[in-house]
Amino acid sequence: MAYSRSSLFLACVGSLAAGRIALAAAVGVFLASLLLGHRSYTTGHMEPSLPLFVASVVLGFIWFSAIGFYLLSALLLPCDSCRRRYVWCGLVPPRQYSSSTPRNQLARFFRPDELVDRRYKCPHCHGEFTLG
Repeated sequence: MAYSRSSLFLACVGSLAAGRIALAAAVGVFLASLLLGHRSYTTGHMEPSLPLFVASVVLGFIWFSAIGFYLLSALLLPCDSCRRRYVWCGLVPPRQYSSSTPRNQLARFFRPDELVDRRYKCPHCHGEFTLG
């Protein structure tokens, strides 16, 4: 059965994946800015590299807005069968749909099975839908 709001659901899960990638990149760039920084002449403390620090702040803003879009769009996604909302609990959403293709957990964290297989399973009524 096809899901009526499949484009919004794909945007929702895609923004979650983009937010996770942006967070990992922001942490990596911030650590690189600390490692490639220079010692201050006046205080003697290590100061981060300014361009890399600004890039990590921009990536942090992208992470914040992607997760915010994910939460707002998750509030607008009712199930076609039971009409309950797509509820998100915890940092990682409950994994209702599991792909038949074997993938490692890191790949599933950054690119969820719903995006790969274009399928959605309601966490409430367990109705399965195709996304197209």
